[in-house]
Amino acid sequence: RRLDCLNPCHDAFDIGVDGLGQYVDTRTGQSRQAVVESFSRMKYGDLDAIHFFAGHVASAAMQSEWFLGFCQRAQAAGRFTYILSTAMFNVPSASNLLARTTADCLNIGLATLGLPPVIKIDQTRLTESPLGYARKTLQERANAPIDGSPGSITIVPDQVRGQSVIFLDDLFNSGYSANRSKSRLQNIGVADTFSLFAAMVDPDTVAATDGTIEYHLNNHVIDGSLESIAPMLRHGNFAVVQKLMKITMDPAVTHKLPAFLREMPTASILKLYCAAANNDYRRRYSGQFAPSLDVYEAELR
Repeated sequence: RRLDCLNPCHDAFDIGVDGLGQYVDTRTGQSRQAVVESFSRMKYGDLDAIHFFAGHVASAAMQSEWFLGFCQRAQAAGRFTYILSTAMFNVPSASNLLARTTADCLNIGLATLGLPPVIKIDQTRLTESPLGYARKTLQERANAPIDGSPGSITIVPDQVRGQSVIFLDDLFNSGYSANRSKSRLQNIGVADTFSLFAAMVDPDTVAATDGTIEYHLNNHVIDGSLESIAPMLRHGNFAVVQKLMKITMDPAVTHKLPAFLREMPTASILKLYCAAANNDYRRRYSGQFAPSLDVYEAELR
C-alpha cells in the first residue's frame, strides 16, 4: 500500500495497538500513549502539540536519503519546492498548521546544507459539508469522489505546475486522502512529489478497525465536548482549526455556552469568534451556527 501509492514518503511515528489495547510503536514496541495524547490535542489546534510534531517530522525528513534526494533534484533542475497539505477554506485544519510549522523547521535544516527553502502554499476547498474521513470505513473512503462530497471543489494553486511538491498530512491511515491529493497534483502537472506524515498507523490496526482508528486517535484526549477543550482554551496557546470551531459553535451546545464562556479568557473567546466570522459561519451551513454566534457576541459585549 505505502510503496505502490506514496513512494517516496516518510513519517515521524509508526503507531499500532498491542494485545492489551495500548498504543505502541510498531517498530520498537515502545509505548506511544504520550504521542497519541499530543496527536489528539494537535487535531484541535494545540500549538505546543503542533510544534512537537513539526519538529519530529522535519527531523525525520532531514535524516531521509529519499527526502534529501528529492530536494537535490529540485535544486539541480531549477525548480521551486512547495509544501502543501489538505485543502482548506479560510480557517485551517491541524494538517494545514502542521505544514506551515514544519516548513519553518525544514528550512533551518535545508539552509545548513545549502539547499533552497520549501515554500508553503495552500489548496482551497469550496464546500458546505465536512469530509468526515475519521469516521468513514475503508469502503466508504474508497468510494468517495476525489474532491470529497458532491458539489465540492478543490482548487490546486497553479504555481505548483512543473515544480516539486511535498504533500504533508497529520496521519497516514487508509491512504485514500493522500492519494486523492497526489492525483490532483499529477493532474495539474507537478514534476516531482514527496509525502510526509506526522504518523502512520500500522496496517493491521487499520484493518482491524476498518479504517476508523483515526477517529479514536483524534478523540483520545479531546473528545468533542466543551469540557475536553476547556483546559486548552484557558491556557490560550491554541490556533482555531475547523474541528475546534465545530465543537464551540455546535447548535447542540448553544444552551451551555453562556456559562462556559464566562469561565474562558476573553482572548480565547475572541479567537473563536473571529475565526467563525472569517469562515462566514453566520450564513454558511444553512445558518445553523448563528444562535451560537449570538451568544459569543453577547459575551464579548
